[in-house]
Amino acid sequence: MALFSRVFQVHKSTESLLQRREVIVGLAGLGATVLGAAVGASVRGLDDKKTQFLTTADGRRLCFAEWGRADGVPVFVLHGSPGSRLGVAAETEAVVTDLGGRLITYDRPGYGQSDGRGPATRVVDHVEDVRAIADRLGIDGFSITGNSGGAPHALAVAARLPDRVVRVSNTGAIAPLDLMGLDEWQRNQDSDTREYTAAVRASQAACAALFERLDAEMRAALADDDPMRSAKLEQTRQGVAAWVNDERALEFPWGFSVSEIRAPTVIYANPNDTVTPPNHAEWLVAHIQSAVLVTSANAPGHAKIDDTSRARRAVYAWLIKGGEPITP
Repeated sequence: MALFSRVFQVHKSTESLLQRREVIVGLAGLGATVLGAAVGASVRGLDDKKTQFLTTADGRRLCFAEWGRADGVPVFVLHGSPGSRLGVAAETEAVVTDLGGRLITYDRPGYGQSDGRGPATRVVDHVEDVRAIADRLGIDGFSITGNSGGAPHALAVAARLPDRVVRVSNTGAIAPLDLMGLDEWQRNQDSDTREYTAAVRASQAACAALFERLDAEMRAALADDDPMRSAKLEQTRQGVAAWVNDERALEFPWGFSVSEIRAPTVIYANPNDTVTPPNHAEWLVAHIQSAVLVTSANAPGHAKIDDTSRARRAVYAWLIKGGEPITP
């Protein structure tokens, strides 16, 4: 597929100066999301590759999708916050197919058609879901990637499934707040992002109230001919609880150490990204033994980029074929 460029823009209202803007020119449109269930899960819906279901060992339903070549090199792509399994643009799927890849995406618990989990769920707690989808699809080794809110989830899978993950990458990378420290974590962030993340940390209720308003504004502004309309509506079809839990999990301890990662790792940084500035990517590379930093003003993340085709192909070529990373 082509590099998916999703813009989630929240306009300032008369009651609030808070504005959260995500320009996710990355793996959601470059790719998708992925997770699954626990070993021993049952599956139905295999006639529809975009809406398949697993029932996990603990009784949860998870919804996942496949894109690209059925016999291609598997790449799990974890969606941002919010997001869904449907966030794969047609151009991205075309590029991945041309490169010989197969994308697997999924609705993290509570998004789309996956059953939710409680507010105490940590980033690391989703790893077994990824393992289960891989097991059910008969996939042994795979690459994994995540953009923005999906990026820490990709790192968690790489850390805890070292025998399965062959390559891992992040765009719009986020470093752990508790280890980086708030001052450094917020360095070079724009004021809107600082206000947004402060609201996330404030409380579950405050975060939910904010996201309900933001979701309503997004839905009201969504055009009927938007090619990603279904994906955007799908992400909050059950409400905003998953979004709240997802964002709060990112700002509290993740439940694993990135230093556990041994698979080849590429962390992309864009010097124009003011949501997750390059110091986040730099911190991750300093703490992941196998990581390399690729910096480019055309790197996917939260900043507008000029050549989405080059960025899309660069990111997916490495995930599918390996070798030296290509600068977007």
